[in-house]
Amino acid sequence: MSPAAVLVVRLLVNLLTAVVGTVLTVAVAVLAFDVPAPRHPIGFATAFLCGTSAVFALGLLIAAVAPRARVATGIGTLVFMLTQFFAGVYLPKFLLPDVIIRIGEFVPPGTGGFQGAWTGDGGRPAAARRDGPDRARGDGGGR
Repeated sequence: MSPAAVLVVRLLVNLLTAVVGTVLTVAVAVLAFDVPAPRHPIGFATAFLCGTSAVFALGLLIAAVAPRARVATGIGTLVFMLTQFFAGVYLPKFLLPDVIIRIGEFVPPGTGGFQGAWTGDGGRPAAARRDGPDRARGDGGGR
């Protein structure tokens, strides 16, 4: 098997694992813990796809520039810890300075997009904007 084929298969297996893990996590949260489901499922899926792609791209970049597997593991661990810090995993976001929170909105996997899609505070998907009334203008959707 060629190295490119091995890489593609590994990426597909990791993507499938991420999808199954996310679906199970959301299902358990909603069904077992009475957490409300994401208010914008399309936005949540888009944030998941973009965030996962960004994290995979970071991993591929690290693997491409690291001279050895052990170095890549060390760099990957450091990058992972930094992305988790900026996402507010280690400290609640209300304890972080505003600049750290702002950086965390853009650092993969983009937890701001996940949170906005889950709570409904983020932007609405394009289809919802096109079909529904524009409540921000208060005009009932008339064009």
